[in-house]
Amino acid sequence: MGKQPAWHGLLTYYLLEALQGIEEVVQEGKISVYRLLEHVTRRVIDGSNKLGKTQHPTLRGKIDGELSWPIFTPGTLYAAAFPSRINAKVTKDVNSLSAFGFPLPLIKAWSISIPSLNDYRSMQLTSSVC
Repeated sequence: MGKQPAWHGLLTYYLLEALQGIEEVVQEGKISVYRLLEHVTRRVIDGSNKLGKTQHPTLRGKIDGELSWPIFTPGTLYAAAFPSRINAKVTKDVNSLSAFGFPLPLIKAWSISIPSLNDYRSMQLTSSVC
């Protein structure tokens, strides 16, 4: 289940995860609502069982036809409300590596010989550590 923040319940945690476009729910570049419902329901049931509890989310009502949403891209309001859910990015500033656990002495040593990261290095590091 990963590191579920204490202020989220299982349903909210897995719904936010799915809305950001995890592989299990994306179909043709959009979020399939049916896949989202199946994924979130399965994860909540499994997660609650691991905690020794029982939760069974249900949907009441009817959906006709295929329904999809765009992949959720967190903005500034989301980042302010849920800072722990925002992935850090590697920038040209060598010090940006500290967000990924690089030791400060190592970053200081690198910054002497590497004044900044180029776009290629930043992109490669971000895709490797995120």
